[in-house]
Amino acid sequence: MKRRINLVGQNTLTVSLPSEFVKRQGLKKGQEIEIEEQGNDLLISTEKKIEVEKKVLNLKGLSGIERQFLDAVYKKGYDEIEIQLENTKQIEDIKEALKNELSTFEIINRDKDNCLIKSISELDEKEFDNILKRTFILLEEMFNEIEIAIEEKNDKKVRECTELEEINDKLTHLLRRSLNKKGYKDHKNVLILYSIIQNLEKIADYLRDFCNEFKKNYSILLLFIKLKEMFVLYHELFYNFDSSLIKKIKERKHSIRNMEKKFQRENFWLVYALTGCSDRISELVGLAVSLRV
Repeated sequence: MKRRINLVGQNTLTVSLPSEFVKRQGLKKGQEIEIEEQGNDLLISTEKKIEVEKKVLNLKGLSGIERQFLDAVYKKGYDEIEIQLENTKQIEDIKEALKNELSTFEIINRDKDNCLIKSISELDEKEFDNILKRTFILLEEMFNEIEIAIEEKNDKKVRECTELEEINDKLTHLLRRSLNKKGYKDHKNVLILYSIIQNLEKIADYLRDFCNEFKKNYSILLLFIKLKEMFVLYHELFYNFDSSLIKKIKERKHSIRNMEKKFQRENFWLVYALTGCSDRISELVGLAVSLRV
């Protein structure tokens, strides 16, 4: 990146900072930055002091739906949450959420009326990209495991694949929290990435529902394989963008639509789950294009 040197007054030379860098770091007029000489290079860095964001969450009157509220506060990026309790049973729900959705939080203090939880770790940019890759790989693994279980006519094994959805939940919650809290290296892609991650979570949800409803429906294997192929093609498209892959995804989508009618009467809920997956993948294709334009 080249920048033009400007003369201010008689002796002061200045260089403007790239606007993308300024926005990403949240820099403002009068703020100090660090400049370090490294041979012929100048290294510019910022040590932005991140304030702890706190939230008070009142769970009184919300018995049975606590997890939805905890999940929402977590994804918004708060670092410390003071929870006001209605009863001690809610502590068990909080502990369960900490094992799953709120994986970066720990209980710091609690009594019968209140519970304080705090974030003990966050993602950096490199970790974000690695966990996003892991989310794709995990979903592909879920497709493969379900396909194998159906081929083996093993209903129990099909249902056990729902465990992978729980891991997917942890990863997608962590990724969305990171986007809300820190943004992304290219701030224009934050909303697009958020939507992509949300769709990856929904696909895992549909696969979970498919597994839970599955009862000796082995004839649906061919439809499931087409759906798996559709996702594998999208996985490739996301990391190695090639417009020819979009055509192949659309072909799989068309095949799935033609096959749905055959299975819909006797396997309505299974077809509903697989249709939901294919619709989400189609939406993901548009989002992948948005990332590249």
